[in-house]
Amino acid sequence: MPVRIATWNIRSGWSVDWRSLWWRRRARVGAALTALDADVVALQEVFAFQRRWLVRHAHPAGRWAGAGDGRGSAGRGEAVPVAWRRDRLTMVRHTTRWFGDEPERSGSRAHATGAPRIATWVELDDTDGHRFRVVNTHFDSRSADARLGAAEQLAHELATAEDLPTVMIGDFNATLDDPELAPLLGRGLRSVLPAGAGPTATSFEREEGRRIDHVLISHHWAVTSAEVVTAAGTASDHYPVVAELELRSRG
Repeated sequence: MPVRIATWNIRSGWSVDWRSLWWRRRARVGAALTALDADVVALQEVFAFQRRWLVRHAHPAGRWAGAGDGRGSAGRGEAVPVAWRRDRLTMVRHTTRWFGDEPERSGSRAHATGAPRIATWVELDDTDGHRFRVVNTHFDSRSADARLGAAEQLAHELATAEDLPTVMIGDFNATLDDPELAPLLGRGLRSVLPAGAGPTATSFEREEGRRIDHVLISHHWAVTSAEVVTAAGTASDHYPVVAELELRSRG
């Protein structure tokens, strides 16, 4: 069966400019998230109070995994959670890893980053017993060196992990043509979107924007459809990306 996977940076609820105020736009975020109708959703810039609201008011209200980045205290701060439908998928395991020299220490940060940056790893089984991996992340917004280091770390961790169908997903703050993503593309990951797909980050539709949000897949997957969902409008300063994927025959 196909699996429908989406990624979306919903904009931090702590942002205080008028367009970003969470209480003004949370209903639009919830409606757009529900309309995605995804089996798996990976979100970025999510704080605990945003997550609580979405669990109560929007799909998916099934299961969530992913700790905060550890700013202030363990488990708190910005999270990059993964959510999935309980009726279709079962979690096998999940973990949060930090970029830098201490990937298992909450709150640790890599060189040149302004804040801790993390990746949420989740392994899921579908109802047919097929297992796959989703890795959700949000790369540093200021430092190309930090983004490159994060990509190199993820590429190394994938190389040493179990060989599973993998979806690497999130806000990478880099386009496919930027050198920061070369380590991931060099691992054989590829974008689900066609070359002509539009931008994903538009600053609440005030800028032409760039395509910096990606769904990258391993060779195990075939893409049935994929798009940038502009119908989300000004619910966030990013548009979601959604894709329908099928596991290739193992022969």
